[in-house]
Amino acid sequence: PRAIAPLFLFGEENRYPVEVTANEPTEVIEIPKTSVLELFRKNEQFLENYMNLSANYARTLSDKLFFMSFKTIRQKLASYLLRLYKLQQQQLHITLDRSQQELSDYFGVSRPSLARELAHMQEDGLLIADRKHITILQKEELVRLIQ
Repeated sequence: PRAIAPLFLFGEENRYPVEVTANEPTEVIEIPKTSVLELFRKNEQFLENYMNLSANYARTLSDKLFFMSFKTIRQKLASYLLRLYKLQQQQLHITLDRSQQELSDYFGVSRPSLARELAHMQEDGLLIADRKHITILQKEELVRLIQ
């Protein structure tokens, strides 16, 4: 099971602001707010799981807003690569956790534009890109791009 809108269960204006369409036969279970509150009171693990799920959703939304604050694809790429650098034990050789299409969707740009910017960054000596494998050559320059 996957929660669709855990952040919208509580709050004054708690309407989910998008439409959801299933790509395959799906069962939907709606749990009323009162039942969720009762589960919180009776089951600490349920409460902790709900809080973790909500925090992960909030983090994803925060990341998206952060990326949208950058005006250029180069800035978005620099920020993303530096985040992977930290997650992958500060290795200069990193592996992308998304395909170029998924990454372009995440950044809100076209895949050809993303590929072109990766090529430009490689031409500028910032990195070496080989499919999902990236070698960061000028980490300080990437940091400067997002400051």
